[in-house]
Amino acid sequence: MRIKRLLHLLAHSEHGDLGGRIACTLPSLKDMAFLASLTPESVCRVLSSLRQADQLQPRMRRTRVPRSTLPMAAQHTQHTQHSPRPAGLHK
Repeated sequence: MRIKRLLHLLAHSEHGDLGGRIACTLPSLKDMAFLASLTPESVCRVLSSLRQADQLQPRMRRTRVPRSTLPMAAQHTQHTQHSPRPAGLHK
C-alpha cells in the first residue's frame, strides 16, 4: 500500500494521464525504499507483482499506472492538487 501511495504522489506531481493510465517517472529502488520506509528488496517485489498483474508497465523509468491500482483516496484527488517531487531523488 505504501508503494501505491508513492506511485500516486509521483503520478500526480507530473500530471500524466494517458487514457485511464497515469504516467510517472520512477525514482531508483533505493529512493523509493527510503520514501516508503521499506527495503529496496521489498520495493522490488511490490513493483514486480504490480508488473505481473499488468498494473505497471515493464521495467521502464517512466511508467503508466492504471487508476484502479491506486488507493481509493488517491483516485479522488484533483489533478490541480499535487505535491512537489521530493528533493534528493537520484535520476
